[in-house]
Amino acid sequence: MLVNKEKQGAGMFWKTQIAIALLISLPLFSWAGPKAFNYQGRIFKTDGTPITSSSVDFKIQIRSAGAGCLLYEETHNLNMTGSSGFFSFQIGTGTRTTNDPGFTMDQVISNDAELSNAKLDDSGLCPGAKYTPGAQDARKIRVSFNDGVENVTITPDQTLNSAPYSMKANLANTLQGYSANAFILKPSSPTPGQVLKWDGSTWSAASDSVNDPSVQGFAKTNLPACGSGQVLKSNGSTLQCVMDATTGSAYDATKTTKGIVQIGNGLNVSSGVVSLGNHTHTINEVTGIPGCLSHQTMYYNSVMDSVMCQDITVDASAITSGTISGAVSINTTGTIDAASLSTTGNISAGGNLSTSGDLSAVGNLSTGGNLTVTGTLSAGGAISTTSDISATGKVTAGGDIQTTGGRMIASATSTTNAKVEVTGQILSKVFNAGSSTTIDWNNGNMQFTSASCGAFTFSNMYEGGTYTLVVTGATSGVCTFTQATPDTLNTTDFKYLPVNSATVASRTTVFTFVRAGGLVYVSWLTGF
Repeated sequence: MLVNKEKQGAGMFWKTQIAIALLISLPLFSWAGPKAFNYQGRIFKTDGTPITSSSVDFKIQIRSAGAGCLLYEETHNLNMTGSSGFFSFQIGTGTRTTNDPGFTMDQVISNDAELSNAKLDDSGLCPGAKYTPGAQDARKIRVSFNDGVENVTITPDQTLNSAPYSMKANLANTLQGYSANAFILKPSSPTPGQVLKWDGSTWSAASDSVNDPSVQGFAKTNLPACGSGQVLKSNGSTLQCVMDATTGSAYDATKTTKGIVQIGNGLNVSSGVVSLGNHTHTINEVTGIPGCLSHQTMYYNSVMDSVMCQDITVDASAITSGTISGAVSINTTGTIDAASLSTTGNISAGGNLSTSGDLSAVGNLSTGGNLTVTGTLSAGGAISTTSDISATGKVTAGGDIQTTGGRMIASATSTTNAKVEVTGQILSKVFNAGSSTTIDWNNGNMQFTSASCGAFTFSNMYEGGTYTLVVTGATSGVCTFTQATPDTLNTTDFKYLPVNSATVASRTTVFTFVRAGGLVYVSWLTGF
């Protein structure tokens, strides 16, 4: 279509020549492709020169068949520099305006439903702001543009007609050519207890005539009537009644007919009924069962293929209270913790051994940790531990009492038939402290250092102990002493005879300490 339009405005005449190419649908307007169509043409000035402005605004409106109802409005902005006046855009891809009613393109070109939010034009030709299309209604397209000088509306409005191939698109509203009226329409929704029923012309909701609550009402065929104790069973084609195996009559089980042998007074067979009466056996009546002792339990040895006896063992960590006693040894790699512990054998623990009562062993007593007894501690053999030996009562041993990493503490007089050996406070041991001025008496009760006299700090100097410190320093000085652990001793707690004074340089000084009554008595000689 070619449209020529002359328009005078702002002292100029405009001549427009518009070529419109439209790919649209049938009057029923069902889309067969993208929801947009091309609009293209050419515009000239009155002097015959084309419009080539860098910014030309186009406004496109789609209106009802009578053009009175605005159904769609969008804008396009084109740079027509070097275009020789030619333009092209797709209606349906522009920017919707604030005046646009907001319909989809499907709604705009469809004749199937009323559009209730259509816009009124100035002439009021869209009554009630709604548009009810006819079955064959076309649409009108109104285009205007502005190149920065004046708004120009192309007249007359173009009719939006069908392209020949788009007529085939009308089949999109059908199912293989059949319209919706050719199919069954859903009737009113049935209520609970109703079904859809065909009355010869239409489908309608009706009450369900089947009201049999029994299984017969749902069976595909008539069911047989079964007797008491029977159930229905399928044979592959039909259902038949058979006896329920869980409630049937008992089978004959007489010993004479079924080969059942009666055993003592236990298994009884009478009139087809099998019963098991009370029957007991002594252990000796059962062959292959050994007679285990009270501290043993039976187990099956798969290698020997026989039942044998073994000692009962208990995880030591599970013994937390009560009394442990017996004529056998107690041996564990864990910890023993009991209210009291007594045995005529040995006691050995890989961890700590403690009791809140007395601890007594006829044999040896040893532990890899602390040995702590609230009461008395006695052993017919040796007592040994790698840490402290502590008892609130008397410690008595028939053999050695030995600790290789701690002290022996007893609140009562302790006796032994052998020696008492403690790596710490009792055992006399010489220790080289190097050049240190920090002395730990657990390393030995006689120590020597190459440090010069000055401030020395002790640890683990206990009441009743005797200690010797040999100091050989390169320079002369006055030695002072304090203790930090396990209790505190200040310099004033050390009493000297002779009076404490400077040592001789590069000579040896010997200090002897005796701790008693909370004080430490120091005697010393220098110049060796």
